[in-house]
Amino acid sequence: MCGIFSYANYGVDRPLQAILDALFDGLQRLEYRGYDSAGVCIDAPCAPASASAAAAPDGRCPLVIKHQGKVSDLRARAAEVFSEQAYYDGAELYRRHVGIGHTRWATHGPPSATNSHPHVSGPDGAFVVVHNGIITNYAALKASLQRNGAVFVSETDTEVVPHLCAHLYRKKGGKCSLDQLVMEVCSRLEGAYAMLIKSSHYPNELVACKQGSPLVFGLKRSDRPATPTPTSAAHLDARAGRDAGRDQSGGAAPAGGGVEVWLASDSAALLTHTRDVVMLEDGDLLHIDPSGRPHVFNLRGAAGGGAGGGGGGGAANIADLEVTRACSRIEASAEAVMKCGYEHFMQKEIHEQHKTVADTMRGRLVMDGKPHKPLASSAADIIFSGARLDAAGAAGLFGGGAARAGSLELPPQAAAAAPAAPNGCAANGHANGHANGADVTKAEPFVMLGGLEGHVEGILRCRRIVFIACGTSYHACLAARKTLEDFAAMPVVVELAGDFMDREAPVFRDDTCVFVSQSGETADTLRALEYAKNKGALCVGVTNTVGSAISNATHCGVHLNAGFEIGVASTKAYTSQIVALTMVALLLGADSRAKAPKRLEAMRALARLPEDVSRALALDEDMRALAGQLKDAQSLIFFGRGYNYSTALEAALKVKEVALIHSEGINAGEMKHGPLALVDENLPIIVIATQDGMHRKMVSVIEQLLARNGKLIILCNGDDPDMDAFAARGCSLIRVPATVDALQPIVNIVPLQLLSYHLTTLRGFNVDQPRNLAKSVTVTED
Repeated sequence: MCGIFSYANYGVDRPLQAILDALFDGLQRLEYRGYDSAGVCIDAPCAPASASAAAAPDGRCPLVIKHQGKVSDLRARAAEVFSEQAYYDGAELYRRHVGIGHTRWATHGPPSATNSHPHVSGPDGAFVVVHNGIITNYAALKASLQRNGAVFVSETDTEVVPHLCAHLYRKKGGKCSLDQLVMEVCSRLEGAYAMLIKSSHYPNELVACKQGSPLVFGLKRSDRPATPTPTSAAHLDARAGRDAGRDQSGGAAPAGGGVEVWLASDSAALLTHTRDVVMLEDGDLLHIDPSGRPHVFNLRGAAGGGAGGGGGGGAANIADLEVTRACSRIEASAEAVMKCGYEHFMQKEIHEQHKTVADTMRGRLVMDGKPHKPLASSAADIIFSGARLDAAGAAGLFGGGAARAGSLELPPQAAAAAPAAPNGCAANGHANGHANGADVTKAEPFVMLGGLEGHVEGILRCRRIVFIACGTSYHACLAARKTLEDFAAMPVVVELAGDFMDREAPVFRDDTCVFVSQSGETADTLRALEYAKNKGALCVGVTNTVGSAISNATHCGVHLNAGFEIGVASTKAYTSQIVALTMVALLLGADSRAKAPKRLEAMRALARLPEDVSRALALDEDMRALAGQLKDAQSLIFFGRGYNYSTALEAALKVKEVALIHSEGINAGEMKHGPLALVDENLPIIVIATQDGMHRKMVSVIEQLLARNGKLIILCNGDDPDMDAFAARGCSLIRVPATVDALQPIVNIVPLQLLSYHLTTLRGFNVDQPRNLAKSVTVTED
């Protein structure tokens, strides 16, 4: 929810219009996260005859442009502003400049230009802030600031931040550095946030803070020479006490020429600019100094409670809190964040699933003594090289030495071709190298999951496995539940994260809690993770986002390798989640001789899965025709049972998410306990009745629905005489390939995803950005 994007250039000439375009393009890359308004802040010439207190020493003033609506509307509004004011020249070159942008999802106050970000510290606009998350103590801060003369113009929680910056700046008489000032601001904030702060008092500087909301930093060097630009004397005096290793010239760009810097809520927005990124961690404060050098501090050790602690102290010297963060290099095609000929991202991502399920298995499913490669690698593969440093700063950096730049370890250019781990991902958080201590030369098929290395025995000794997730990820856990029960032979519980925390459900030290989230940033799931860790449980993460909060906070885990998912409605992440959890089940059951035949059957079915998914994708035109018949329906019901109860839930969710049709997924075993009352000749019902262990029971369900004149569409396997008989009685059939029971939900959901997609396009709705929804739910209802 919401998106942050920033572009800063140091020693690299950029026209002001190009800077604006970079901000707009970055925000458009983040549109999938959901938003209702947008805004940017750049530095521009001050208005003639203006004596603005916000003017920087170079005579520039912050220009904030905000608009309710799409980024395209904001771009048009900016063009109007520039045409109305002759002193704004888009062609003017800026050798040093910091611009910030934001897409807002309304939480405090309705969508409006006034409530949009960036927010400023009063009419002078000396401090400018963009922010994702919720500041929970904003009401008390606002009241205190108002008593000190602050005038608020919006209804947002964010506006307290620039006013608090200005208040502390005045209190200190301006004798402080920007990073120290922001550290003290953070010590007074409670809640979750990712935010950027810039100020005309500190020209060409930028501070970014992360606490419970994602923020990614990217950097690219240029060999163009830079011209030193002196900063203000007051600022130099404020920095005089810093350690000698940090630049205090305020002017020269780092050795090697100019630098361009980007910050964003998601690395997808950085792909077209740079491959060298740092996933900031909770408590991190990133300061870009006037020469473009980055410095990272972690505020958790600060006096007064640190980041998000609300302690009100902030007495620590920030220079003592500097830490090292390793750069990761993203090896990904720009196609990963482009539609590549498809009309919509959701359509593209549905049709990628024969590749993405293969990518999830790549290097992990070992057939005939070597890692199985079901398909050629997808062009959209995402590979992260480099590893997150441990507390001692001793973990694996790039070989051959790294170039020091502030407190970041930047990979040398030669590292661009660094080899990837066998599964294509040696990532921050969980390094899925898949060693497991297994003998890869043995002929018997097996599964390798390096992200769980050293923890398998602990999981097998646990009392139970508790899956905790939200939405589509919750449905994937339901789909895999019986597979875990069968192979691991232990109790498995599946919990909705929000309900789990509402109940404060009991968690024990001998539990294994598995947290499943596509983004790795889902707020309710993160709260449950913190709760379970405090109870002493072993915590496992399953995410699709390298360096995410969940992957960093869990003890071990599995990365999906499904590539960027841009469409708000999850498709390929869902099927990859089921594949990943199935492999976890096979790994946990590896020592059971009694289950060896069933395990072998499942692994062979995994190897065939990409082909089965491809065959299911061939139903695209059939699903479009079916959508034409159903597009005017007021409601749609899905019945499933066993493994495919999850399929019914997920299909119903997709239809309501994007097509905006009321839909329900119902466990067919509950049909007589209420749902049967809804059945008549006008209600479309889709029954999932493939040839699994529930087949005979589903045949009985269909008979009962037909007896009440139900309008039935049956999803079934190709060779099924029972379904042929139902077709002769007027039922429509969707025929899909057959596979083992554990994987049938993956094949079954594909045509239903296609159905939801075509229903949406035929009804004229926005497929990739459905009404009122966001891709990453990073705030809770607290």
